[in-house]
Amino acid sequence: MSSSAVRERCKPGGGRSRRVMALLGAVVLLSLGDLLVTLAYLKSVGLMEANPIAVYLIESTQSAWVLACFKGLTVGFCATVLFCLRRHREGEIGAWCAAAILVFTALQWHQYAQSVDGPEAVRLAGASDLGEHLLWLP
Repeated sequence: MSSSAVRERCKPGGGRSRRVMALLGAVVLLSLGDLLVTLAYLKSVGLMEANPIAVYLIESTQSAWVLACFKGLTVGFCATVLFCLRRHREGEIGAWCAAAILVFTALQWHQYAQSVDGPEAVRLAGASDLGEHLLWLP
């Protein structure tokens, strides 16, 4: 590849930059969906949360706002780092990984929603030997 072709691909608005921006849009939307579904379950039938930081925040504050702020800060940090790296291969790889993880999470939510219809079903669907317990938000 010639040096002019490399310069063209690395210009603002180049192909990589556009892909990363599209992926970051997907990451933000999927993260928002994850938060909304998490809060819906926390306020209705309960939830077996796998993220230990989220468990701590839920148990110690009993606040949906604190959980939303934590989620917003972590997604915002990730998006900012990847935005700064949007013209580099590492930024694109990171954006693809973040989007893939959130697509997997969305598929897990779909499967979870299919199998859960009440608190007892939540316990059975999320049962593990790790001592997880059912969480609710008022």
